[in-house]
Amino acid sequence: MKLKKMVLIAMALISSVFAQDKPYSGAELYSNETFMYGRYEARMYMAAGSGLVSSMFLYYNDSWIGKGEPWVEIDIEVLGKSPSTFQSNIISGSLESKITSEKHHNLSQPANATYHTYAMEWTPNYVAWFVDNVEVRRAAVGSSDEKNQVTNLNKEQSLRFNLWSSTVAAWVGAWDENILPVNQFINWVKVYNYTPGQGPNGSDFTLSWVDNFESFDNSRWGKGDWTFDENRVTMSKGNINVKDNTLILSITKVGQEGFTGTVPVDPEENTSIETPKRNLEKRPSGIYEVKTFDLKGRYQGLQKIER
Repeated sequence: MKLKKMVLIAMALISSVFAQDKPYSGAELYSNETFMYGRYEARMYMAAGSGLVSSMFLYYNDSWIGKGEPWVEIDIEVLGKSPSTFQSNIISGSLESKITSEKHHNLSQPANATYHTYAMEWTPNYVAWFVDNVEVRRAAVGSSDEKNQVTNLNKEQSLRFNLWSSTVAAWVGAWDENILPVNQFINWVKVYNYTPGQGPNGSDFTLSWVDNFESFDNSRWGKGDWTFDENRVTMSKGNINVKDNTLILSITKVGQEGFTGTVPVDPEENTSIETPKRNLEKRPSGIYEVKTFDLKGRYQGLQKIER
């Protein structure tokens, strides 16, 4: 027992040294609660830049262990080199032998040019992905689940968001640290329970909770402080911040963690299967000019919005 404890301590120290060798800090937000089926929505303005991954995903917390534990994961990812699309994916199998099913979907406007509402539905019979309340993909048992993955999504999962940089240039593009700092903005998150036939408008989902990020809720969320293979950043608690009713994930150089920029304005109201989170501006119909900013908080000009 004493030897085992010493080995675990040594492994932790090695992991810590490995993490400290990485010169960049990223961010990962995870729910303290785990879920078995449901609908998960987020209104997000994603980061973009070659080498980046800006994501929302469901994840079985013990997937990384291997040794008989299954890998269970459902992804929405914006690859920084291609901000006009996003990638949907299911990862099943195991740590030692992963099965993936990536597909790419066009966005009406680039992910780093405006907010979009991204959503995933997970049930025993299918997984579906949505953007701005339009379904773009469905993997259904017995039909469109080409690799028979859905039935293997049989573990409770946490809801997660992260911003990191992959070392696999063929996937995300070449890295250039001159783009730093970069940020992913999350306006709100909604979680729905899977309640077949009992949801609004005959849907199978009932709203469980909404987080508008008026502050950081430690009872609901945790902040990651780890790294993993093929990730050139170490997740840092200092790169998860709340400002102007928005949660911000950042990538910075080590020692420069935090966010001091301006949160981009969300020009449109929430589109989801429930009532919008809030009306920050209850205005009559008309044409309004809205200030726009890039991911570094720099003013880009005025955009006309019709309400």
